[in-house]
Amino acid sequence: MNYLATWSFEPWFRAPSTHWARTEDMLAIAWASLESQHRYCAQPRVYTDTLGRDVLRELYPLADYVVCLDGFFDQYSTELFALAKIQTYSDQTLSYCHVDLDWIWHQPPQPSWSNLDLVVHGWEALDTAKYEQGQRRYYNLEARRPYLKLPSLLHHPDPRSIPAPNMGCVYMQNMTLNRQYCDLVSQVMALNPQEFAPGRPPHSLNICTLEQHFLGFVIDADPDLRCDVVFPRVPGRPRVPVNEQATHFVGEMKGNRYPGPQYYRDELVRPYLTSGVVQRLAQDLETEKQALATRC
Repeated sequence: MNYLATWSFEPWFRAPSTHWARTEDMLAIAWASLESQHRYCAQPRVYTDTLGRDVLRELYPLADYVVCLDGFFDQYSTELFALAKIQTYSDQTLSYCHVDLDWIWHQPPQPSWSNLDLVVHGWEALDTAKYEQGQRRYYNLEARRPYLKLPSLLHHPDPRSIPAPNMGCVYMQNMTLNRQYCDLVSQVMALNPQEFAPGRPPHSLNICTLEQHFLGFVIDADPDLRCDVVFPRVPGRPRVPVNEQATHFVGEMKGNRYPGPQYYRDELVRPYLTSGVVQRLAQDLETEKQALATRC
């Protein structure tokens, strides 16, 4: 089992919104993520670009950094930031556990996971009012269907009935499943290049559909697959991804609008957040980001 992460800085530099309230929060949690991966799993391998290697190596020098994403987004829209992750998945030939760098382990992966095909963060149910109101933002396959050339697997009579896995964690034991998924993404990209290039049309395929919903279709096509989640839905309880296994900093946990998640985030990463190296790197990155915005 290989333990992996991916981080290209190009989308962060160019995105209109980073989702993080502060750059130092992003860096502190990435540091905590790498440290926890090493402590509870194994030395993590991070697929990144030159800047990512230089920044992350200052935060956590004990990871293995592979520079392979320089210029990756010259051909793709940076809105599709997770294409870099899909490239990482596609490059694997052995079982792997890939986590986003906002994922912090509190204990090792469960031994029972080795008997499964796949473990992910959790399932996103699409047959909800939230989906109805925001399908163009969250999972927009239905909205884009008239404009796309699609493989037969995606011609489902009710695509919203297919749960989408949140892929903050991808514990992939079944490499045939991994290949089917990556090939599906590659096929859609080859058939619809206008959806992926810089300057693509408004409301083009978004990253939630491409990364998460597409894997849901592959899983749905094989009822014999054995899958599980780290954060199961519990009726009547808030969907905050925190338990004894891990914490995944998603949505409001990255911002400052919600006091509860913000307090939990700050308490968990305070030792990293107050580090001089985090403060210095955050200031340098913000300066460079502002300079880039001025040049553009």
